[in-house]
Amino acid sequence: MALWGAGSKGVTFLNLVEGGDRVDAVVDVNPRKHGLHVPGTGQAVVAPETLGEDPVDVVLVMNPLYEDEIRARLDGVGVAADVVTVTGER
Repeated sequence: MALWGAGSKGVTFLNLVEGGDRVDAVVDVNPRKHGLHVPGTGQAVVAPETLGEDPVDVVLVMNPLYEDEIRARLDGVGVAADVVTVTGER
């Protein structure tokens, strides 16, 4: 499983949701974040292209506005993962 978005929403989600530390990858398009680690849970932040090398089954999307763009990026690197948008709605 990967989480897409190493901004405040993603970091907060990983640290507050039980099992957040077991998410395999944290993906961000910002190259300045690549190689950094998520505070608290410790996952390395990686480029989208790395998912093509080590595919995941599920990608959690923190911002629904980017879902279509993320699906296109995943298709572009050959990853056929389920994309799940985290909305915070109950």
